[in-house]
Amino acid sequence: MKKIILTSALAIAISVPVLACGGPGKLFSELDLTSDQMTQLKELRQEKRADREAFKSEHKAFKERRQSLLNNYSEAEAETIASEIGDKAKARTLSKIQHMQKIMAILTPEQQEKFKALMVEHREEQGHGRKGHHGMFF
Repeated sequence: MKKIILTSALAIAISVPVLACGGPGKLFSELDLTSDQMTQLKELRQEKRADREAFKSEHKAFKERRQSLLNNYSEAEAETIASEIGDKAKARTLSKIQHMQKIMAILTPEQQEKFKALMVEHREEQGHGRKGHHGMFF
């Protein structure tokens, strides 16, 4: 059980940067997916698109609130914003992990292993890591 959890956590940690850069579409094309799997993955992408739109709206609102503090600073408002941003960051991270689990549930065990290997390869090719990494809300 611990091995499954560790493997899933590793796959998620590797996949999140890949997902952010649009990598899975290319990676999925190398997995010989069935039409049913392709349909399910398309539905997941559509769900995720709605989540991204909501995130963009929230992100914009936080930026505006933070910007307003430059003109009228309030320690209480700064604390509130910081706390809310932390909560949203946690929720977004959980959402990404849950999304990845849904993807992995659609794939066969063989496809999962191939997908994990492709994600590692893609991540190395793209040079993901420290360069160009930006915080969630800032």
